[in-house]
Amino acid sequence: MVDPERLMTQIAVIGVVAISAGVMGYFVSRAIRRRLERSAAQAPFSLNDLRRMRDSGELTQAEYAAMRSSLFGLPTDGARSAERTAPPPESGRASAAKEPPT
Repeated sequence: MVDPERLMTQIAVIGVVAISAGVMGYFVSRAIRRRLERSAAQAPFSLNDLRRMRDSGELTQAEYAAMRSSLFGLPTDGARSAERTAPPPESGRASAAKEPPT
């Protein structure tokens, strides 16, 4: 026959384990939700949006590089080097306007 005192102890242990698992599950799901909300808030643009803005002239090459890096969570030091090496977008038109007519 089963000892009622031992049965109550086992039920109590199972109850404590179940409650602990529920509390831990709550905090884990809350942390995951916060992380997902933060990542969604940090990426207001997709990479295609950034490309379209760069191609239409809304962003400079340096701005595009900086925003692309932040989109992927990379340091934006590459944006400074892209700014130094990229030719200005208006360089072809400006030089054509400065040439004397022949």
